[in-house]
Amino acid sequence: MYQVTPNRGAPRQSLLSGLIVAGDRHALPGTVRTLDRTVWPVAAGTNLALQYNNRVLGKTLFSQELGDVAISTTTYEPGMLMEAHAHDRAYVSFVIEGRYTEHSREAPRHLHRSMLVFHPAGEVHADCVHDQSMTTLNIEYLSGDLPHEFFAAGGSEVDGLERRFLAALPASGPALRAAIASIGAYVIMRAQREEPSEQMVRAREALHEGVRSRTVTALASELGMHRVALHRAFKRAYGESLRNDAARDRLSAAAKLLTASDESLVGIAASCGYFDQSHFCRQFKRYAGMAPSAYRKAFGTR
Repeated sequence: MYQVTPNRGAPRQSLLSGLIVAGDRHALPGTVRTLDRTVWPVAAGTNLALQYNNRVLGKTLFSQELGDVAISTTTYEPGMLMEAHAHDRAYVSFVIEGRYTEHSREAPRHLHRSMLVFHPAGEVHADCVHDQSMTTLNIEYLSGDLPHEFFAAGGSEVDGLERRFLAALPASGPALRAAIASIGAYVIMRAQREEPSEQMVRAREALHEGVRSRTVTALASELGMHRVALHRAFKRAYGESLRNDAARDRLSAAAKLLTASDESLVGIAASCGYFDQSHFCRQFKRYAGMAPSAYRKAFGTR
């Protein structure tokens, strides 16, 4: 269960069934109503500390409910490590500043400024904020049929959604409702996106099978495509470049070995295709926000 605690004034706590709690439309101005129907005053400018099992997850600077969504802005300190947790409701986050790595059962996800991140309800994940403070603008869906799969996206369309959303805040009129509706439509559209073609699936499998032996030119030749056409088709299918996808796959494989085995860093570096341990450690820290040894200590299961 989540808790909310005012950083100033009386430290009154209430158990919640969801993460976003302030700004209930039934609460009086200058108050917060938690989901257990407790109402208590909040002074102007007060930050709310979000907690999970008594561990602070971040500070909510602004929040309000609007129909069937709850909107908030949350900030996180540099280097903050948020242990495994889940959210009872689906939500979207725009990364306004900073970057972080999210760790799930599947693989680490490197997320950064100008990205939209969608989490389905109940998905368990842990987060590590990198060396700068991070701010997210969030929409929690209080009702509705939302997708059941995580995704993260960037690009011009996401930039446009973010700008429109920010421009409509902090009002609660038609512009904000239209911005939220556009974001919801984008989330549904992403969930209904066509599966990658068999050719792109083959390209990705081949890319992941070869550690460093296969070049993009060779791969394009095998598939009967020009390398530029392959780049474009791959990015359309998977949302990122061949190079970034291959790098993410190697780092994800390394992360799994760090958490599920006792293999040395030298051995992991070699098995995942890095030139040496130093190269691997630099790349992994840039990707995960912490050194491989720290990652193993924080998330290891052995």
